[in-house]
Amino acid sequence: MNGRKLVLIVALVLPSVALMAIPGSASASRAPAPTGTGTLTCSVEGGVSFHPALTYYPYPGGDRLRQVAEVGLQLTGCSGPDSNTPQPNPTAATVSFDGQTHLKYTKVEFMGHIMNGVGGCGYSNFDPDVHIGVDERWMGGSPVSKTHTGLEVETTGGFVSGHSFGSYPGAVSGTLNLTADSADQYNSVCNGSGEGNGSIGGLEFDPSTSTITIGESAP
Repeated sequence: MNGRKLVLIVALVLPSVALMAIPGSASASRAPAPTGTGTLTCSVEGGVSFHPALTYYPYPGGDRLRQVAEVGLQLTGCSGPDSNTPQPNPTAATVSFDGQTHLKYTKVEFMGHIMNGVGGCGYSNFDPDVHIGVDERWMGGSPVSKTHTGLEVETTGGFVSGHSFGSYPGAVSGTLNLTADSADQYNSVCNGSGEGNGSIGGLEFDPSTSTITIGESAP
């Protein structure tokens, strides 16, 4: 009899265990970060490295030799108007890139023929502009979804321009100024004062004077 009571008790208890809710087992779904709107202006620091290094005279170019430019930028000191949403505005961004980019060939005349060369920064047709895709993930303000920007960058200092999508959509514009040391190095190698001497493996941008504005104009 005792054995039958034990079997009956177990049969009644087990189904109730299966119906019990386990605390914490259901995780609440997180809402996606909102899309930021408006205009942000940030200081730009970072620089560009060149492989092979820039020289006054170009290297002979071809399928096996291309000029690679690796761009690295950081955005700091960002600010925007109170009309931006959401508030507060982000103050910085981590920046990630799609990958390396190639500079255009420099056209070189050799024994009556036009040939491709790379890295000839002393030549008038040297073109240091590159197109890059960049993702900015914003920090220091209200959480917002990332921004994707398609940029054209003058790698030896000058303009940066393009368009942004996602958070802060619209036009992108700015100016990249070289640090004093990088400007001196570039002028020495590329602008004739040290014609044919030295090379440039990389250049740095000055965050105190380099800026970028991302997004539509605030109303």
